[in-house]
Amino acid sequence: ADGQHIAWFSNHATLKFNGKLVKGSDADAMITFAGPASAVFFTFETPLGGITLFHCHTPLSPLKQKIHFAWFCDLKMPSLLVWYVVGNWIAQWQADVFVWSN
Repeated sequence: ADGQHIAWFSNHATLKFNGKLVKGSDADAMITFAGPASAVFFTFETPLGGITLFHCHTPLSPLKQKIHFAWFCDLKMPSLLVWYVVGNWIAQWQADVFVWSN
């Protein structure tokens, strides 16, 4: 049936700084997984604009993959915010590699 190779989830987040919510930092994300862990698409929408992040796994051999990240954002998005969102995802992914490998 159609859609059996697709999984997704949505998330809502607000940044905190020094334990306090940062007003206007709300973001909604839609995350779509296509295929057996081969391509992941993140769409972040904020009051300041959107970010689209692509996270792709290319199998090279058993237990070996090439990982690629690419992202695009609205030109009006502050570079620091884009760096924070994308950088945190990549850092979290890197931290999880040990878990997935064992």
